[in-house]
Amino acid sequence: MLERVVKLVALTSGLIIVYILLGPLAPVNETLVGYSPNGFVSLAPPVFLSFSAFLALMTFIVLSVLFWGTKREWLNLLIEASGFSFVWLNYLNFYVVYEMWRPEMAVLPFFIEITYHNAGTTVSSLNFDFGQLVLLILAIKYLNEMRSKGRGVGTVDPQQIRGES
Repeated sequence: MLERVVKLVALTSGLIIVYILLGPLAPVNETLVGYSPNGFVSLAPPVFLSFSAFLALMTFIVLSVLFWGTKREWLNLLIEASGFSFVWLNYLNFYVVYEMWRPEMAVLPFFIEITYHNAGTTVSSLNFDFGQLVLLILAIKYLNEMRSKGRGVGTVDPQQIRGES
């Protein structure tokens, strides 16, 4: 078990580094200078992190659709590592947004409410939090794995007790 956790952490860390290195390839079509309470700042960090998180999410979705339920350990590790790397990059991006603009953020079930107070106006947005969704999907995956391992050697199938086949 510990060996699998070490592999998962190493693979997740490697994927995070790869996705961050791919961040500058983001197709940016807006100005890279925005206003924040601290003055003018470059919008590149949150745009690059958003793109990196998007790549991680797409990798997680594609791998999950293609290889969900496979018995190959390395494919399961890749699915899980891409999911955890997305979650990490997603919340890092929210942190960068917080540090740049200092909005009020409220974490709700499957949503994050972000409220900006600028120049006497208040703008509020409710953003769907894919990070929570991916964590839920990974939790379901782990629960299914634990249940399937629980039906292995030394357990009795209830259908056999009832005489069903």
